[in-house]
Amino acid sequence: DGELIYYIYCLDLCAGLATGQSLHSMMLKPYANSIFPVSNAIRLLMVIQLPALTHGFSIHRHLRTRWFKILRLVLYDVDLKLIDTDLLTSPLHMDFLGMLLEWLAAVLGLPSANDAQRAAGSKTPAIWSVPDVNSDEVAYINEMLDCVDGFFRVPFHEIKNLELGQGLVRIAKTYQHRFSSPVRANLEKAVLLPVGEKLQVAAHRVAAAFGDPSAAQTRLLQTEAQPRASITQTGSAVQAQWKEMIKEVRDSPQIRKRLDDEAQKLGRVVARIEELTDPDDNRYLKQMPLEPRGSLPDGWDFRRCKILLGDVLRRFVQHIQTHLVNDLPSLRRVQKIFLAMMAYARSSSDPTILPWLQTQFVDSDVMQLIVCVLDARISTDISHTSWKLLTELLHGATGSEERVNKNVQLGLFVAITGMDDSGLWDSFHEAIEAVGSATKQMRALKFLPSLTEAEQLRLEEYRERTASAIMALQAMRLLVEGHDHAMQDYLFTQVGNSRSVNVLETSCMLLFRLCKDASAADLVEEQEFECLVNILSLSTELAQGPNERNQEHLSTLGLVETVFKLLTAGFVQIQRAAGDLYPSPVRKFKAHLASVLLALLEGREDSKIHTTLLQRIDLQVLRERITFVNLYFIFGTLSVSRGRVQVRANQHAAIRLDGNTQRLLLPTVDQTELHAEREEAEKVAFELLEDLDDDELVQLFSEGLNLIQLGLELAPHSQELVREIVPQKYDFVDDPSLYTSERDYQRHKYAYHKHENYAHSYNFLRQFVKTIEVVLNGHLQNLHFQQPLTAMFYMQETSKQRILDKVPFRSPDVKNKAFIQMSQEVHEESKLIRQLSKFSIVPQKQKKWAQMNLPDGAHRPFQIFLSNDARRMQLLLQGSLILSLALAFHSGSFLVPQSAPAGGQGAAPVRRGVEWSSPLTARVATCFGCLYVASTLLWVALTACIRVPLDATAIELQGGGAAMRKAKALLSFFSKGDMVWRIILLVCCCVAVLTEHQWLYSFLVADFFCQSSRLATVLGGVVAPLRSLAMTSLGATIVTFAYASVGFHYFRGEFGDYCKDNVIICTQNIIYQSTRNGIIGLSSMLETKMPDDDMWTERMVYDISFFIVTGIMFLNTVVALIVDSFGSQRIEKEEREVNRESETFISCLDRKLIEAVAQAAGISDGFRYHETYKQHKWDYMSFIFYLREKHIHNYTGPEQSIRTLIERKDIKWIPIGRSKLLEEDQTHIHEDVLGRIEQSSKKMAQEMEGGVRVKSLMSTTISNLTRSLDDRMDAMQQQLAALVSQLGAGSPVNSSMRLSAQ
Repeated sequence: DGELIYYIYCLDLCAGLATGQSLHSMMLKPYANSIFPVSNAIRLLMVIQLPALTHGFSIHRHLRTRWFKILRLVLYDVDLKLIDTDLLTSPLHMDFLGMLLEWLAAVLGLPSANDAQRAAGSKTPAIWSVPDVNSDEVAYINEMLDCVDGFFRVPFHEIKNLELGQGLVRIAKTYQHRFSSPVRANLEKAVLLPVGEKLQVAAHRVAAAFGDPSAAQTRLLQTEAQPRASITQTGSAVQAQWKEMIKEVRDSPQIRKRLDDEAQKLGRVVARIEELTDPDDNRYLKQMPLEPRGSLPDGWDFRRCKILLGDVLRRFVQHIQTHLVNDLPSLRRVQKIFLAMMAYARSSSDPTILPWLQTQFVDSDVMQLIVCVLDARISTDISHTSWKLLTELLHGATGSEERVNKNVQLGLFVAITGMDDSGLWDSFHEAIEAVGSATKQMRALKFLPSLTEAEQLRLEEYRERTASAIMALQAMRLLVEGHDHAMQDYLFTQVGNSRSVNVLETSCMLLFRLCKDASAADLVEEQEFECLVNILSLSTELAQGPNERNQEHLSTLGLVETVFKLLTAGFVQIQRAAGDLYPSPVRKFKAHLASVLLALLEGREDSKIHTTLLQRIDLQVLRERITFVNLYFIFGTLSVSRGRVQVRANQHAAIRLDGNTQRLLLPTVDQTELHAEREEAEKVAFELLEDLDDDELVQLFSEGLNLIQLGLELAPHSQELVREIVPQKYDFVDDPSLYTSERDYQRHKYAYHKHENYAHSYNFLRQFVKTIEVVLNGHLQNLHFQQPLTAMFYMQETSKQRILDKVPFRSPDVKNKAFIQMSQEVHEESKLIRQLSKFSIVPQKQKKWAQMNLPDGAHRPFQIFLSNDARRMQLLLQGSLILSLALAFHSGSFLVPQSAPAGGQGAAPVRRGVEWSSPLTARVATCFGCLYVASTLLWVALTACIRVPLDATAIELQGGGAAMRKAKALLSFFSKGDMVWRIILLVCCCVAVLTEHQWLYSFLVADFFCQSSRLATVLGGVVAPLRSLAMTSLGATIVTFAYASVGFHYFRGEFGDYCKDNVIICTQNIIYQSTRNGIIGLSSMLETKMPDDDMWTERMVYDISFFIVTGIMFLNTVVALIVDSFGSQRIEKEEREVNRESETFISCLDRKLIEAVAQAAGISDGFRYHETYKQHKWDYMSFIFYLREKHIHNYTGPEQSIRTLIERKDIKWIPIGRSKLLEEDQTHIHEDVLGRIEQSSKKMAQEMEGGVRVKSLMSTTISNLTRSLDDRMDAMQQQLAALVSQLGAGSPVNSSMRLSAQ
């Protein structure tokens, strides 16, 4: 007995090894066959016969059941590659099939061979009495029926057309007469047997194998296992009718809808339980009655205490975990309530409800409950609902930056890593395997002309399984969303579990089964297509980050080859459903295919994956797909614009499946004809290009753009790929006389046109793909990205120039930080320009028609001036400048004094104005003035539309009302210097046009100060020290007032009329007259004095000191301030120009070093090459635009890292002091950061030494000036003392002078 038990366990082990059809099982089935050959199982079954059936346990039946199972798993239930044709067509197997029919006939009471033959002759089914089957026989009969089902499902179809298989065909026909026909004729009774389900499946399989038309009449009666057993045991017809009635009620659409509505209502109530039971809620308190005996209104219940949602959820979780297996109805109801709560949260207008509810689920251990339910694998519907609930909980709020709720993601990770959750991953594997194993059979059913009810139910079951697989794939993708490396590793292998499932491999196997090549892809329907998209999304997420182990594993699964096979697929079913050659779902799917390959290369510091891809990539497919994407856009837009295709409002390109245009996109098209058609059609397409937004651009070109990026990633590792992918120059002269024959000429012309078609497509798509060098984890690498349309069409040249003129350049760190900050500001401006440019006066319904049939300027007024980097706005300014020059010249030439009015000799003189020399010149001036006003007003309005919203956005952060914010924004706009200057000139022109003050036209020439950078520098030299100049002027005025006071007191008579009234008038006259006379001082206002005159000494001191203080000191101070301002601006501008010409903008490397390395590499003008192709500054700005416009959940690993660094104002990703051009040169690889720091330190030391020398020189000059002034003051005091001693003491004037001297 012990040996027998051991033998049975060994049989079970072999059967376990051979179970399934995954990649591992394809290796294990032959291994199991080597341990226990299937031919031995056949011989044992034929030798060890089953005794007469008994109702007790039989060891023979027990052994035969296991032999049947091993035979089925190893011989029948295998992949096509493992089918053993020799054994299937051998006499041993033929004898076994014949005996298997006899064994079935014995246990099921099937008709005899003679009865079946007579029934076949009369074309009526043989009479079959349905037997009673004991429960001990069920497993044995099921295995025999599974063998019949397995043989007729795949192996029979593979060998029936072989010459050696004709004997099997004859035996199989006896199955049809003795087994299939009687069973299907009595199907309503057969399904009531415990083996009824397997019985009808096997009977239908046999009938379908011979194409029996009566198989279409087969019906599958769905009844649950327990009711069937109950009917068999009790035989009660009333109870059977009762069960059927319950089933009909349960399946009623009205009842189902009502139950779903009730579940939704209950979910909303549970989600709002805290709000509905809070006695302190304001709305509830307002309904409380004021009278002692009052009552609440209808719909309001009395509240005693607040019920917390967390407590309710914990009770749900506790009950389900306690009764997980024996209370399935409660489990299903709780799942529906949870889903209804999530649906309510997502439909709510309050965006805070969903995150709060998700947090409540996490805190209440709902994550652990879901894991336990999936781990238990209770039933298919419960597992499906659990996957759906898990997906709903992981999904972030709609419209938020986060696609996944990180709190839920973390809670789920804690739940699954804290227990042995092998069952959860087995559930995932089963959900995927259920779709993959049935794909081939279901596709065969889909294309049958008619389906039986059984086949329809099987298709419906397949669709449900596919939906469950989609939910499971989405849940897996959300688990690793955001490049969670720990979860990525856990999905690869579940360390600590008793069993492990490689999610990556399992998903890819389903991809290979659903569409292993282009022909299989043509059979894919919409739901299967969605499943494929989710597989690719999951694979991409598992590889990004990067996760090097997942990348390497994916590259070895055969994914690369499958990707290039699917890129050539047409997906006929999807095309027919959309009526388009390249519909949007197919575009997105093929873009996903290329994205998976990009994810394999993401962040790789080695070339391992690059080498693998280069060995498996199909360059011809790459070229064909790049050409196809461009040609579809060109011809598709032409078809839509000419009304050949009816499309949706937001669709810009489409090509009919039955149209002539489709022929132009086939690989076999005449390239010469395609070249001619393309040149004509691309004019319409390029006019539409600027009308697209980034989402539409991605929809149309994402596949081609991703393939371009793939080529750029692989190009450094293969020169062959560069030669094949990057268009090279093709020399062709269109002159037949230069060729040996007409045929040779046509061949070269065809090759030239083919090359041109591809080169045009490549260059068109290449303009959207930019490359920059970034530093990630200390590794310098190329990063390719899609240039947003905002950077291509809506970034003003003035904004770029403003960055070049304003960005600090002395420190690389400060420079790059300022550059990033200014780029973000320019992005906001460019977005606003784009919105204005897209504004159309045509209603939304007719907007598509207007885009196709009207010029842009006819319906998009802003587009006229804002297109092409807003160059027409610059033309407006230039036109205003030309008009101002014309008006100034015109007024200077043709303005004359007004003629004197007639009057007598005694008439009072009248001040005459000016007038135009003729009416024609007056009309010309008015015309030019109106044009100037119109152009200036238009420029001010356009500029206000751009700047005011930006100022309002900045002011909005400070708070305040909307009206106040708008007023502040307008005030901020009109208070800017350039705008104030423009408004002043505009007012001057308006006054000149509307009044007789035509002389104001001459002021308009001052516009040169705004539009000329050199004059702006001059003006800036005066404006910059304006505060210091104002204070200096104030000081001069104070000193003048003091001198006026002295002069008014002592020298009033000598001043004459200038100081006869008061000190204020005296001060005004001194300021005015001294300004008129330059540096002469007071000499023009005072009487001249000689040495022998009275008051000679006093006047001399008074005049000389005023001259020194005002004429020398204050005047030189003003000149020094202005000269210093000019000098600093000139020096900064020169240094900025020198820095721009001698140092790279991004990496701040010396030009000589770049030139030397480039020259060694054979590159002429290496500095320009480096700044244009390697580290283009505007490409870095475009990348910042790209990051700010791309949704955060679509970031790759490097993009997410860089976005995080930018938000932290960290510039570690900028390659300061580094360049791949240098690092590829061996002589400069070892130049490290310390060397660059040393160079910077030396430069700073030199600048500091220069500053010390300047400081020392200034100190010496000031000391000398101080000593000189002290000497002069001492000499003057000595002279004054001698003068006082000579004067008499009696005179009052002398006394006052003596007092003054003291």
